[in-house]
Parts: sequence; C-alpha cells; structure tokens
Amino acid sequence: MILARVPLRISIAGGGTDDPRYAKEDGGFAITAAISQYIYISVNKTFTEGYKLRYSETEEADGISAIKHPIIREALKFYDVPPNVEIVSLADIPSGTGLGSSGAFTVGLCMALGTFMGVKIDQRTAAVHASQIELEILGRPGGRQDHWACAFGDVRALKFGRTGIVYGTPVDAPISALDALDDSLHLYYTGTRRDADEILATQTTDGLDEIKHLGYQAHHKIVAGDIVGLGKLINEHWFLKRRRSDAMSNTAIDLAYATALANGAIGGKLVGAGGGGFLLTIASDATALTPAMAEIGMPEVPFTFDHVGATLISTL
Repeated sequence: MILARVPLRISIAGGGTDDPRYAKEDGGFAITAAISQYIYISVNKTFTEGYKLRYSETEEADGISAIKHPIIREALKFYDVPPNVEIVSLADIPSGTGLGSSGAFTVGLCMALGTFMGVKIDQRTAAVHASQIELEILGRPGGRQDHWACAFGDVRALKFGRTGIVYGTPVDAPISALDALDDSLHLYYTGTRRDADEILATQTTDGLDEIKHLGYQAHHKIVAGDIVGLGKLINEHWFLKRRRSDAMSNTAIDLAYATALANGAIGGKLVGAGGGGFLLTIASDATALTPAMAEIGMPEVPFTFDHVGATLISTL
C-alpha cells in the first residue's frame, strides 16, 4: 500500500494574486503556511479488475471514463493506471472550508499514484502535475498557490511568474518570530461549507495590486516579528479581498469578524475563496477571543505549522 500525507494550508497575505488572469500580466506574490491538519491518500493494488474509490462517496468502475470524481479520473489517466487499484481518501478537515483541500488532495493523489506506477514523484513534481490536472486539464478556476503551499510545507513566500512558473522559498525569519506568528494565528470554523469554484468564478481582479503589495509588507512584518503590524495588514487585506466578489462575505460573517475584533483580534480574514469555511485571526492574546467565538458557534481548530510538506509515510 502507498500512503501519502499532505498538509492543508492557510493563506496569510497576498492570496488571490496567483489568479492566472492577474499573474500572467503582473506576476503574483503570497505568504502561505502549511498546517498540522492533513489529507491522506492511500493507493493499493487489488486482486480483482476495476477501480474502487473511497472518498466522501464510494465508487466502483470498470473503466476510467466511468469514474465520476473528476480529479481522480484525470489523475488515473495522467499516470495510465490499470484497472486493479483501490484509492481511499481521508481528511482531518472537510472540503469546502478554504484550507486548500482540493490542491492538497490532488498533490497527494499525484504523489501516491505516481509512486504506485513506479514514477519518482518529489514535492515539486507533485505540485507541477497537480496544477496541470486541476488548472489545465480540468480547467478549474484559481491558481497554483495551494499546490505549492501544500506540497512543500513551511511558512513560504511564493512568487507566481507570468509564464506560470512558481518560485517558492521558506520565509527566512528567526525561529522566535515564526513561533510568535504560530502562537498568534487562530482558526475558527464558521460552520459553513461552500463550493470554491463557484466563488472563484465570481471574483474579479479588483484590488490585487494592493493585495500583492500587502503580501510583500507582510513578509517584512513576519521577519521582524511585528505581530501587531501584521494584524493591521491582514485587517486591510480582508476589506480589499471583499471587493473581489459580492459572495465573499455575508451578514453572519461580518458579525463574526466584528466579534473577533471586539475581543482581542488585531485583524483577520476568511481563508481561501471566501463565502464560508474558516476565519483566520491574528491576536497577541486570545484569552477573550476564543471563548467569545465559541459563544457565537465558531469553535477554534488548533494547529501548528507543518515543516515537512507532502510525504509518503508508507510504500509497502
């Protein structure tokens, strides 16, 4: 059995500038962090013909073309996988919550299926293949941020080139600054899942120049260990992000964000495409923040940074 583990991610600043409509003209930049919440993909050879799939649904198909799950179907075609395989997916966090689950799933699937077929799949190759399957073959909206953030792990600075090339390096900050960042970031579940593709399809490129500039500023704040300054930038980022789509927020989310600010948060924003999922906040002291969010039905999901990225934890 091949078993791959891939971290989910949070986008700290600059998210959205990987949008191909923007990046191909002006280039993008974002700060992301992989977190200790994971997706697991197992691939196992079976003794019977056909494809057996277990994710949020169960499928059995004689041929690839009969498979309903579009990413699994195209990944099986991509690696030319014969019909004697079982694929099982498990996740710590449900999909549709803004933590890059689709990108993480596809990266893990590429790493596991490629290995199953005897192809050497490192983190970069998994990210490249995953983005090809989602963006080029399936034509899904969105950019390459999630594939690189989940594949490589760490708190990472990602540059999105005009030709589609992604350049990424870990943020070169003192350990004390990264520890302070880790301690100050808090995730609260809004209780709402949404279809990221539908939200992304409504988004414009409005405000992405300012968001990219905030990404560079956030990079400097993280290196300097300036949590208060970073929180103010993320607050500004949220209001710029809201300009991109009317579906980005709603009355309940606005009230939740106001509650966070009134109880110690310096700034915050919905992670991912918006419209629901997780609210990411930054606070030097969450003593009042976490109980206040729980009172309005938004529990905290604890995490730390993942520094490993996508990995194979079994190749038996």
